[in-house]
Amino acid sequence: MSESTLNPYAAPQTAETSVQTVTFDNPWKTIAWRWERLRLVYNFLVGGAGVLALVAFGGINLLDAIAGAMVYGAGANVFFTFGPMAEMYLNWLVDVGEHKFLPGFVVALVRSPFLTSLFFVVGTGFSVLLTLALASSMAWTPT
Repeated sequence: MSESTLNPYAAPQTAETSVQTVTFDNPWKTIAWRWERLRLVYNFLVGGAGVLALVAFGGINLLDAIAGAMVYGAGANVFFTFGPMAEMYLNWLVDVGEHKFLPGFVVALVRSPFLTSLFFVVGTGFSVLLTLALASSMAWTPT
């Protein structure tokens, strides 16, 4: 028996911290830990832009607006999935050759939450602007 099992007052061999870290041994952890939490924010922002556009530009009956919002929301969530796919692909590229081809700061950048934030902000900004642009173009289209 080791000394730590004989002494009940000995410090534990492994200490767990309260801060959760993300490891990329499983790509589903990337999706669950970072991206699925952001999906709610994304849906709120893009949906809010859609509601704002419908209120500002109007001219669409209620049933068409609901059907269009459902189809557009499903499509927006498909495009949202490109964010985690891109991040997982970059993580895979970093793992090729066991980090021999990339400098350490690139590996650290790919592994950091900054990359997730960057992809999320750029993608969400594009989606909101696209939503507003499509709604404004519908307002100028003769019916």
